[in-house]
Amino acid sequence: QSPLMLSIMTLAYYRMPEEVALSLDNRETGRKLLFDVYVERMSRYRSGDDAYAPKDTVHWLSWLANKMNRQNRTMFFLENMQPSWLPREELHHFTNGLKITLLMPYLIAGLLAGLLGIPAYGWLAVVVGLLFGSLAGLLPILSGRLLLGSKFSWHRIETIETLGWSWQWTWLGAATGIVIGLVAGLIVSWLDGRTGSYSGRPWVLLAPVYVAGGIVLDRAVMRSEVKIRTTPGLGIRRSRQNGFVVGIATTVITAVLAVVILAVVGWAGLRVPWLVTVPWIIGGSLFLGLTAGLAYGGLAAVQYHRLRVAFRQSGFIPDEYVHFLDYAAERSLLRKVGGGYTFMHALLLDYFSGRMEQEQAGTAKPTL
Repeated sequence: QSPLMLSIMTLAYYRMPEEVALSLDNRETGRKLLFDVYVERMSRYRSGDDAYAPKDTVHWLSWLANKMNRQNRTMFFLENMQPSWLPREELHHFTNGLKITLLMPYLIAGLLAGLLGIPAYGWLAVVVGLLFGSLAGLLPILSGRLLLGSKFSWHRIETIETLGWSWQWTWLGAATGIVIGLVAGLIVSWLDGRTGSYSGRPWVLLAPVYVAGGIVLDRAVMRSEVKIRTTPGLGIRRSRQNGFVVGIATTVITAVLAVVILAVVGWAGLRVPWLVTVPWIIGGSLFLGLTAGLAYGGLAAVQYHRLRVAFRQSGFIPDEYVHFLDYAAERSLLRKVGGGYTFMHALLLDYFSGRMEQEQAGTAKPTL
């Protein structure tokens, strides 16, 4: 009565087990047994390519089908995988590991700035650099925000696949940041002088650069997801590329801008203590560039990488997941559509999802 059943029967009939043939009169039982035989046949055909054992193929597809069913999805993209797919205990370990991963780049940036400050401040610069790196890294971890408008979730991956630019917010953000930065620079200079260790660091000139840069990045850069993905994992690759480009561009532009402003001031006749100022320029640029890179795609790439590691360690996916999905598509278990995958039929999706539920309940029959 169904073209799908007829197709499956033609593929599964050869040497069909007797219990299947005898059960075809029972619609539900017969359908399940037919799927058992069909999946077994398709996972074993082309015996020369034994990259994946039939038992593993069924287990991985059953896990995927179960997750798709729970989210009411018929099409699967790699970008759909989320930390919430992990069991609760493993999700806790994933979150803690991600926090440590997020903190490390800030510590490295602080260490680099501290090493550059050794000629001016001695080895105390390394301690100060690591301290500022720790604070810069803990801020997003504790607040759940990278930039002011870049709130993120530890349990959800949001890809940043396309970026735009708003010139209106550029000028407004720059003007606002300069005013706030001047006030902040005056306050820091006053506090620096009160400590008795003031050495002429031009906070009034540096603070507007970084405050304005942060506000412009927060408001002027427009982000969105791509609705059409032509290859598997395209959204993750684009997020990684966007994060890298934004991070590098932000670091270079802010550092160059700060140096140019100080050079102009020096040319105008005001003394600029370069030896004690350069480490702060490098450190501030690295921190701002790192934060911007994470906000505009870098964090999504890091989350996805760690999530795939967690799934592999839990046995939910193989090492080369795209290769496996293509392998399943070649065997008519999945169908590849652009950058996504769908099961050959909704009934096959339900069949695999049911197998995972049986497996979790300990009632699944072993693969033939």
